[in-house]
Amino acid sequence: MQRRNILSGFLGASLLSWSSKKVIAATAPQEAPLPEVPYAPKPAWQEGVLPPFISAAPGSKVKAPVPNKTGMRQRRYTGRVDYLDSKRKEIGREFFTVTIQPDGSRTLRGMAEMDDFRLLRDVVVSVDGEWRGQDSYVRLLTEENFIGASWNYYTDRGAELEGYSFKEGRVSQRHDTTERPRGSGAHLLHGDSWGIIGWRQRNHGLTTGPGFSTSIQSNGGGGVLQNRGRGSRSTNTYLGKEVKKTAAGTFNAEHTRTLFNVGDQMDIWAMGEDAIPCYQQHTWPDAPMKIFELSELEGDYK
Repeated sequence: MQRRNILSGFLGASLLSWSSKKVIAATAPQEAPLPEVPYAPKPAWQEGVLPPFISAAPGSKVKAPVPNKTGMRQRRYTGRVDYLDSKRKEIGREFFTVTIQPDGSRTLRGMAEMDDFRLLRDVVVSVDGEWRGQDSYVRLLTEENFIGASWNYYTDRGAELEGYSFKEGRVSQRHDTTERPRGSGAHLLHGDSWGIIGWRQRNHGLTTGPGFSTSIQSNGGGGVLQNRGRGSRSTNTYLGKEVKKTAAGTFNAEHTRTLFNVGDQMDIWAMGEDAIPCYQQHTWPDAPMKIFELSELEGDYK
């Protein structure tokens, strides 16, 4: 009898729970359909930017752009950058995928491996159609040890961070700004090449917001917290448009140079409206040069 009552009670509770769920499901309000994101016109500061692809070298894995043929309204391209020492021996690599929405907002997803430091970096960075920061995430391992992870959020009033570092533990940061930040420099080579966008905007008289970096070390191994941009630590120069020939092919690019106060120099060749990394060279007064070269690229890039 007791077992029967227990079973009856269980069945009764289950039926009541099922009945309640049915009622809730039946009376829940229906969500309104999402609005269709309109296509944004090309920004004026992108006018005159040359198509990046000229020709590929024999056997190159850099392909000419191909329009998106999926059911998605976004553009998408993927690629790889090889990290090389001064003798062109591979010492690391970066894999990236970028998606661009009709309104110009985009997300960069990247993974970087640096053999010489046994450093692994996973990054996701999103910006709006004006390349202003929306949000970003970075996770860092060095010598197979967890260094930290952080999520960043950007508004017209500043930048916020929630993260965890093995040194500091649980961390929250907030930086107030007068304009929306450009986003987080998380030490991806593709993120470095995005710097050309700021030059294009400023050359058209636009004011760009401040930038943040996860580390002031050149390899990005210093951590995952927010640091204000280079500022007085460097001098930056725009050197103009160039045809850049690499092992992968020949490309239309724009060249910038950064001279750091500690003596090292970084030259970046970025290409196309998407500011894709073509070639980067980093030299130090007391260390061998390093080269970062695009080796694979395919998809709907511009």
